[in-house]
Amino acid sequence: MNKYKNRFVTALAMLLMLALSCSKETALENDAVIRDADGENPASVRPPRPQMTLSAFSQGAEDEAAPAEGEGSGEDTKLSFIDNSASTGKFAVKWNTTISSETIRVLGKDAGGNYVDADNIVFTGSSRLSDHQAVFTGDTPTSASQTFDILYPSDYTSVEDFYTRGFGQKQASSGSTAHLSYNAKYTGMDQCSYVNFSKRYADEQGLDFYCTSCLKLQIQLPDDITSVQELSIISSDAENFYRTNDPSSKTSTLSISFANGAVDVGSYRTITAYLMLAGFDQTLSSSNTYTFKVIDQEGYVWTRSWKPSANTTMTMGNLYTLKIARTGFVKGNRYMDGSGTEADPYIITTPYQMDAARNLLVPITATNAAFTEEEAGKIPHFRLDNDLDMTAYSGNWVSWVTAYSISNSSPSITEYVFHFDGDNHTISNLDVTKISGNYSGLFGRIAGKVSDLTLNKFHNTSTSGYPFGLLAAWIGGERSYEPVAEISGVHIQNSSIIFNGSSEIPVGAFCSRSGKTIFTDCSVDGCSISQSSSSSEYDIATGGL
Repeated sequence: MNKYKNRFVTALAMLLMLALSCSKETALENDAVIRDADGENPASVRPPRPQMTLSAFSQGAEDEAAPAEGEGSGEDTKLSFIDNSASTGKFAVKWNTTISSETIRVLGKDAGGNYVDADNIVFTGSSRLSDHQAVFTGDTPTSASQTFDILYPSDYTSVEDFYTRGFGQKQASSGSTAHLSYNAKYTGMDQCSYVNFSKRYADEQGLDFYCTSCLKLQIQLPDDITSVQELSIISSDAENFYRTNDPSSKTSTLSISFANGAVDVGSYRTITAYLMLAGFDQTLSSSNTYTFKVIDQEGYVWTRSWKPSANTTMTMGNLYTLKIARTGFVKGNRYMDGSGTEADPYIITTPYQMDAARNLLVPITATNAAFTEEEAGKIPHFRLDNDLDMTAYSGNWVSWVTAYSISNSSPSITEYVFHFDGDNHTISNLDVTKISGNYSGLFGRIAGKVSDLTLNKFHNTSTSGYPFGLLAAWIGGERSYEPVAEISGVHIQNSSIIFNGSSEIPVGAFCSRSGKTIFTDCSVDGCSISQSSSSSEYDIATGGL
């Protein structure tokens, strides 16, 4: 490998060979698990390399002349999907035609296996040679690097980040694949001029390769269900699935929510959902019982049990289709128990309920720093009754309150006020980086009370001038006529918050700004808090709270 050129070009292509059992929403007669036939890659042929190149051929590359795009396009993932089921029965992944939006990260290691800081390089697509082959450009690694780790997409900044970040599964509509993100990783490669993102090539070369797979759920629902807010598959085996690319992130549940709150299921009452799967072997076992949980348009929970007749092991780089008939669904209670009063609070037991609870907030008016009896009676009360793993919402979280107030003029302020009792439970694995509104954080803005809650493995990154934090962006008011907020028994651990911008924004784990607030028995432990503002106008505060 020539490491002395100023730039080098890499070419990458990949394709997932996937199976599709049914491409239309028709009545489903029986339960069935359909596994993809094992597809093999065509022989890998290296293209001419006038410069250093990284070339990859992936499963199904022989399907270059595939028909038009089918069930959706991965605009968010920079990949497009073509449904070849009518001709070949394959489901392929191809490079975005706007190849400049595709990026790959190469991480160089020295002879001792330590990362070389100068060789953490992002390569940007410069030429799309075909659906499954492209050319990328980036800085030439230094001579210090002897082996290389390659990550796709480059949003993953390290192998550790690749393992621990959640998938953020929120689907736009029935059948949409835009939320799917193909994740792929090579480690310990002795060169970075050529790579084939496929398991066959990795096995042939003795390389350490990993990529994600996908589970397609096609479920026919009872006639009473016209739209779905959330869908889950729950195994009786607590370690059946994985939450992330981390082999230790075992879980019993895979869930997906929908970007617009609910998705219409059409006249056939059929929903098609795609769930990202970690690339480790995951078996739908005949010894386990699986419960499908559907939350309908009115918040009622429907469940249906299913036991496979045979084992199906889902392996990396493939799509598996699971079809479930409507028979056996049972309607349960609404999505959240309680009436919202202090004596009978809303009860939150699932990630979906934690997300949907913002819809129960109402405007509350305080005058001269106090609530009238009538206004105080409107304040909604919530209680957390389970530990929550929020991986499915990570990177797609919208704070409960995203602005300071609705109206604000002395002596009164009207805003969303709530009381949240964590009941000594933990909420974990949530990236609350802002995707809409002004404020980001679990709650965004707190003007009421939060108690007895632990946040674990939270993350927030900001480059804007708006307050942000992990618990909230802004806690308590600053004016004499605003009421006092109360935070008690709240603990943040193993989390990170980063500001990298040009504004004067204080950075803290709990919040950026706090006004009239009483903090009691609160702590920050094992957290990374980083402030790298380019502003020189003020000294910027950085601290735990």
